[in-house]
Amino acid sequence: MTIPAKTRRALEALDQLVFTVLFTDVWRDTDVNVAMHNSEALRLLKQSLKEAYESQRRRARGLIFAGPPGSGKTHLTREGRMELEHMSGTFVQLDVQLDEDVTKSAVLSFAHALTTSHRGGHNTQIQNLLARLVALALPTGDESAMLIMDGEPTFEAVGAFVAGASKRFGSLNRDEREVLRVLCLQATGIPEYTDLAEDWFACKPERVEGDRARWGIREEIPQPRRVLFALSNIASLVGPVLMSVDQIDEMVQSADADITGSSSAGDLDRELGELSAKLMDYIENTHRTVLVVSCLEGSWSRLQKASLASVEGRFWSPQPLSSHPSRAAAASIVASHVAEALRDVDFKVPWDTWPVKKEAFQDLNRTPREIIRGIQEHARKCIHRNEFVPLTSFPALDSPEVESSVDSLTADFERLLSVVDVSAAVDPEQEGQELPPLLEAGIGAYAIENSSELTVRPAATKQSKQGIHVTAWEGNRRWCIRGVALDHGPGFKARLNWLIDQSKSLSNPDITAVALQTTEWNLSATNKENLVERQKSGLKVYRADMQDLKICAALVAFKAKHPVAYATWLKANRPMSGTRLIRNIFEEQGGEPPPPGSEAPTSTSILLGRFTNGDPALIELERLRKHVALFAGSGSGKTVVLRRLIEECALQGVSSIVLDPNNDLARLGQPWPRRPGSWSDQDDERASAYFEGTEVVIWTPRVLKGRPVSFQPLPDFGSVVEDVDEFDKALDSAVSSLAPRAKITGDTAKHEEGRAVIRAALRHYAQHGGKGLDGFLQLLSELPADIVNLSKASETAHKLSETLRASQINDPLFGGDGSPLNPGELFRPVKGKRARISVVSFIGLPDPVQRQSFVNQLQMALFAWIKQYPAGDRPLGGLLVMDEAQTFAPSGAMTPCTGSTLALASQARKYGLGLVFATQAPRGVHNQVVGNCSTQMVGFLSHSTQIAAVKEMADARQAGRMELSGLAAGQFYLRSEGAPHQLITTPMCLSNHPKSALTPEEIVELARAGE
Repeated sequence: MTIPAKTRRALEALDQLVFTVLFTDVWRDTDVNVAMHNSEALRLLKQSLKEAYESQRRRARGLIFAGPPGSGKTHLTREGRMELEHMSGTFVQLDVQLDEDVTKSAVLSFAHALTTSHRGGHNTQIQNLLARLVALALPTGDESAMLIMDGEPTFEAVGAFVAGASKRFGSLNRDEREVLRVLCLQATGIPEYTDLAEDWFACKPERVEGDRARWGIREEIPQPRRVLFALSNIASLVGPVLMSVDQIDEMVQSADADITGSSSAGDLDRELGELSAKLMDYIENTHRTVLVVSCLEGSWSRLQKASLASVEGRFWSPQPLSSHPSRAAAASIVASHVAEALRDVDFKVPWDTWPVKKEAFQDLNRTPREIIRGIQEHARKCIHRNEFVPLTSFPALDSPEVESSVDSLTADFERLLSVVDVSAAVDPEQEGQELPPLLEAGIGAYAIENSSELTVRPAATKQSKQGIHVTAWEGNRRWCIRGVALDHGPGFKARLNWLIDQSKSLSNPDITAVALQTTEWNLSATNKENLVERQKSGLKVYRADMQDLKICAALVAFKAKHPVAYATWLKANRPMSGTRLIRNIFEEQGGEPPPPGSEAPTSTSILLGRFTNGDPALIELERLRKHVALFAGSGSGKTVVLRRLIEECALQGVSSIVLDPNNDLARLGQPWPRRPGSWSDQDDERASAYFEGTEVVIWTPRVLKGRPVSFQPLPDFGSVVEDVDEFDKALDSAVSSLAPRAKITGDTAKHEEGRAVIRAALRHYAQHGGKGLDGFLQLLSELPADIVNLSKASETAHKLSETLRASQINDPLFGGDGSPLNPGELFRPVKGKRARISVVSFIGLPDPVQRQSFVNQLQMALFAWIKQYPAGDRPLGGLLVMDEAQTFAPSGAMTPCTGSTLALASQARKYGLGLVFATQAPRGVHNQVVGNCSTQMVGFLSHSTQIAAVKEMADARQAGRMELSGLAAGQFYLRSEGAPHQLITTPMCLSNHPKSALTPEEIVELARAGE
């Protein structure tokens, strides 16, 4: 009898039943109710959570669940995690292996848990935690609270939050206050801040000196034990903490198999004892924490020897889980699973446990997992025979009736292969959860196909950006493997670094670190360089075909459906053997060449001077993408070094935009009247090549007699409007440029409203294709009422329009006179020249605010231009040289160009633009500018405050050797990425540099001569 269409669809849905709960499945809610099975264990779990919820300072009792596979251990943990949602609690899944530092792993697990949501689609735990803490610590509507919850924290806002929390919850210790600060950064989602937070949770040194200090966080490396206690105690301020430990079985099995290096049962017991001691240390030093340990009975007996449960009053009595549910519980499990499977199917079940009849539950000797598997197999048989019959009894587990013929199994595998979706596994945000099960299935299948001793398991993946995805062993050989889908920003480098660090492959020749390229990579120059360096140190990079990953995904589903015949079918069909994924990693075929675009950059070194032993002090041109800071006082030779750097880059075809506030850089196009005595024959040759191939142009903003230039105050929004992050940054820069002109830079409510009106109007203007200042002022003067949700927005906008037009009249640079140039013209040499140096003289901008406004306009235009015309494969696309940098991006009050300077400092490198910041006042420059400069040159300094500032940037040993007040002119300490400060002597510049600066009249004459 043919199966009706609706019944067939219902059976097909049951054919997809999932009866194995994975490690990460505890984060996914389920409607399946398992309360009737192991009800006492569930009652105790909820009671422990209730105790923790009701008493903030009480140490709650933990639980130990021991039972066979499929008895519901992970289901219980998931029920506890779901219960926490109603208690404002925090769930942590401890991910640790015996050969790892338990406390450090616990910190990373905790940090990862906070970035995960209970339901996978709503707010993350860190967002919920911060929202509750902020609501308790700060008054409703407080500006600091809004900044933190909007993901835009400031130092002042974070400080107010920490102070409020300390007052609300009593005295928080230093570690707890720092955790609050780090959580504020982690919750922003801004890479710069989240990287800082992740490094802190990982107990690593800061990447950039001063980054932590500017947020009130100590600069020393955090201690994992103290961080863990502080994290847990902060989370417990608003609700209980549930920490789940359910990998004990894998630890025991791995140790027994001599994977971790344990040589005896005593070694395993000792390691488990250490794990036990650290978990108990955690419980003893935290509050409102419920620890749940889930394991097999055999693992529990080993754990007992480690005396985890012997601490008086800390645990309920161990709860043995029932392997075989009662009839009523089995019926309830079947009904709930069937109902969930048929939720989206147009089929009304004739009875609750359909297709299982009541008599099938008589004398049932199966675990819940085996029951669900039996239903799945029965549904598949009905579909195969095209005939539905109720399931009146479960066949024996080893009965051949459970499996069909090899041909039907192969057809089923092919069907699965045609429908699996692996897109989530190659998503940078989901790869940490979705890719490991696929790799585990594929490598495990390969081992079965070849009767190999190769074993595999998911490795400790605490964060999707960090760690290893799977680890495989064969004898003493180990492969640590992770996929890498992200190909841009610091996240790419971080993934490779974590893979290398956690695999310990650099210190052990038997360990191979493998990075799988799961998407097409379009690497920046910096990331190409890092990749090549990592490959030189032993990292293997292979391409993972989507078809190979689909085979892995099909095997996951196939094993779940056909567990009995799985191994036999694998040996007969060998789907993984011969795949490129397996062949590259395990069969030593030499792998593939580096992916397209990842070859070593062919950058050229430029000469900065000579070390004390006479060796040349060279720097790769590409390293200038990571910016240069030059600190030196009067008489140090700072200007000479700056000029020689610009000249050396020009010799390599790199153009520069040079800001000249002191009239001493405009002679870059003039040769020496007489050869300097310190020159070598090589300098003679380089000077000839420089003047032959370089065009120097002098620009004179607001000086009509020279070569005037103006920039529109609004950036080219069209080039960034599709990129949310970059568009917001462009808006920030535009608002910061217009606010001083509109006289709305203060902290009053009126000024805040004015900035809000400009921002909203700009957003509307840009999103509707608006360009130029005049069009924007016209919009402001007649602002539609629906653009800004403020009662007097139109009136405010009209006043702002009038003020801005007045500023436009008074300042010709403000969208005004002179050539309206784009940065391309400043960089583009005339035919026959290899480079152009555009020197911007400030003789027509005597007021600091005028200079800052002009620089802001220039930098906004430059930022939009480099996004449209990046350097690509060239080692360096151009230089922006900023003398007297402390006047443009000071460490104190914001200037009109601070925002655009910081944006360029953090973003320009990925587009190939290098920045050079020169100053006599190191402490006067914004720390984000200094922090983004990987190359530093330090010359003579006389002021003790500035000397101390420079020495703070060096490590203690180097600082003690730096005699800055005794340096002669032309002597500098050079520090480049990866190297300490070293003393060098710099050469004389190639262009004329007399002692006196140019007069304004001479600059005008030079500017006109170049027309």
